[in-house]
Amino acid sequence: MKSVYFLILFFISGLFNAALSFEYVLESSELSLEQIDKANVLFNRAELLLPNIVKNSLDSIDIEFKYMGDDTVQISCDGTEGTKYFGQASTFFGYTKITLNLAFLNSFELDSTETIQYSCKHKNIFKEALATLLHETVHVFENHLGPKKFSNKATFKAKTFFQKNHLTHRSPDPYEFTNEEESLAVNFEYFLLDPDFKCRKPGLYRFYAEQFNHKPFNSVCQSDTSFYMADTGTLVKVSPSKLYKVDYLMAGPGDPLMSRFGHSMLRLVICKPSRPLGEDCYKDLSHHLVLSFRANTGNSTNYMKGLTGMYASQLYVVNFSKVMNEYNRSEKRDLFSYPLNLTAKEKEDFLNQALEAHWSYKGDYYFVQNNCAVETAHLLRSILDEQSEINKKTRVIKTGPRNNVKRVTKTNKSSLSILTPTGLRDALEDAGKIDHQLMNSPRISRFFTFKTKYQNDLENAFLNISEMAVALGYRTLDQYQENSTAGERARLISSSNKSQKLSLFLLEENISKSLDETLGKTVNELYEGDELSPSDRKVFDDNLELQAELAPWSFVKAKSRYGVPLDGEVEVKKATNLSKKYYSSLDQLKYIVSKYRPSVIGEFNQTQENLDQAFEF
Repeated sequence: MKSVYFLILFFISGLFNAALSFEYVLESSELSLEQIDKANVLFNRAELLLPNIVKNSLDSIDIEFKYMGDDTVQISCDGTEGTKYFGQASTFFGYTKITLNLAFLNSFELDSTETIQYSCKHKNIFKEALATLLHETVHVFENHLGPKKFSNKATFKAKTFFQKNHLTHRSPDPYEFTNEEESLAVNFEYFLLDPDFKCRKPGLYRFYAEQFNHKPFNSVCQSDTSFYMADTGTLVKVSPSKLYKVDYLMAGPGDPLMSRFGHSMLRLVICKPSRPLGEDCYKDLSHHLVLSFRANTGNSTNYMKGLTGMYASQLYVVNFSKVMNEYNRSEKRDLFSYPLNLTAKEKEDFLNQALEAHWSYKGDYYFVQNNCAVETAHLLRSILDEQSEINKKTRVIKTGPRNNVKRVTKTNKSSLSILTPTGLRDALEDAGKIDHQLMNSPRISRFFTFKTKYQNDLENAFLNISEMAVALGYRTLDQYQENSTAGERARLISSSNKSQKLSLFLLEENISKSLDETLGKTVNELYEGDELSPSDRKVFDDNLELQAELAPWSFVKAKSRYGVPLDGEVEVKKATNLSKKYYSSLDQLKYIVSKYRPSVIGEFNQTQENLDQAFEF
C-alpha cells in the first residue's frame, strides 16, 4: 500500500513538474518537414539563451508561423522599406501564443545560420528570427509578472527616459523608443545576442544582469570611458577609480526669463593623478568636469522656441573652470555644489549612464517641461536603488507639449507642477542624498559655494581709477562700462601706473564680455534680417551647420552602430579639426559684421587691443 502511495505521489509530482517546465510548442500542421526542422533549431537556441528566471516562471508557449505578406524577410539598413511584421505575442484568458512571420523559415538555411548578410540590427536572418522570438518571449514574461514587471521599475523608466530621441542612428533599433515595454524587449534581444552590449550600453547591461540574474557573455569591455568636450574638440577619459564624488551643481537665477529658476548640472569631483581618493580632491578644481543638459540654441535664444520644444537637448561636458567663468564672472550668478551620498557602485553606474546619454541622446528641450532639472533628475534616478527615497518620493512622468512634469509624493498629491533646479535640490535633500557632513568639513567647506564677488571687484577697480574716469565725465561704474568708448579707455591705459593698469584690465575684461554679447546679438540680427548678400549668408549658414556638427555622435564611425563607442570607433582627429574649423569660422563672422556694423566690430577689436595693452603691467 505504501509503495502504491509513493507511486501516486511520484506520478503527480511528475505531472506538476512537466506542467511547469518551459518549452516552445510548435503548431506545425501547415509546415513542411524542413520548416519544422528550422523552427526546432530556432526554439532550441532560444531556450539555451533565455535566463532561468524567465524559463522557471513560464509554462509552455504555443508558436505559430503565419504568412504576413512576404515570402522572405527583407531587412532594410538604408531607410528603405523592408519587412514590416516580424512577430507578436498574445495572451487570452491565460492562454499564451506567439505568432512569427512564416517568411523567417524561408529566409535562412540550417547550415548557414551565422552568415553575415547585412550591416544593421542582428546582421543575419537567423539571428533576426531568434531575436524576434526572444523579444516576444520577454513580453510574455512581463505579462506574467503583472505590475511588478521590470519595465515598470522606476530605475528602468529613468534609464530609458529618452523616448523622444532624434538619434535613431545611434540606437540598435529605433523601435525601442516606442514605449518602456518595447524598450525593455528590444534591449533584451541585444543583451542576449550581442557580446558588445555590455560595453555599448553599460548602464542597461547592469540592470538586465541584476534583474534577470544572468550574464550571457564573459566579455571584457574595450571601450574608452571618454566624454567629448566641444569647446576644445578633445576627448577626456574619466576613470571610476579617480572619481571621488558626484555633486549636484546649481546655478542661481539669472536675468533672462529662461534663467529665472536657475540651472541644474552635475559636477564630477575628479582627483588629480597623484592624489588618493579623499576630500582633498575638492581642491583639484582644474580636474573637475561638469555635465550639463542644455538646449543647443545656436546664435541666440528664442523664448517661444524654448517653450515649444524647438531646441535640441544634449548632454554637454565642460571644465569646471569654464562653468565658474560663465556663471560667476560673465552672468554674475552664484554656484552651489551639493555632494551626493552615492555608493561606489552608484558612482560607477552614474558614469555608465552618463556615457550612454552623452553619446546617444538628442531630445527636445522645453524651458518649463523637459528642462535641465528634469533630465538631470532622470539621470540621477536611473542609478539609485528602486527603494531609494528619491525614487519613491519623486516621479518624473513623460514630458511633451501636453504633459506637465510633476513631483509626486507618497500620497500621490502633486506638490510641484514644474520640476525646477531648486525643486530637484529639495527632493535630493528630502531623500537624504546630500552629504552635509562633508559640506561642513572645515578643510573644504569653501569649495561648495562660489559666490559671485566679481561685482565688488569691479567696484573696487573703478574706485582705483575714478579720478581718471571722472575727468572723462564718467562718475559711476555703470556710466563707465556702458558709455565709455574703447578709444577713451585706450588713452587711460597708456597713461596709467601699474596699480591703475591692473584695475583697468579687470574693467576692460568685463566690458569685453558685454561686447561679446552685443556681437552675438548683432550676428543674430543680421541673420534674421535681409541685409546679407547670398555669399555672406552662406557663411552664416555654414557656421550654424558647424555648430550642429560639434556633437559627440558626429565623430563616431559608422561601424560603431549604437551606444558608447568602442576603442578605435571615434575619429579623434576629425573632432579636433572640426573644432578648429568652427572657431576659424567665427573670425569670418566678425569680418562680415565689420562690413554691415563697422562700429560694433570696431569697438570689439579695439577692446581686445586694450586688454593686451593693459595686461602688460
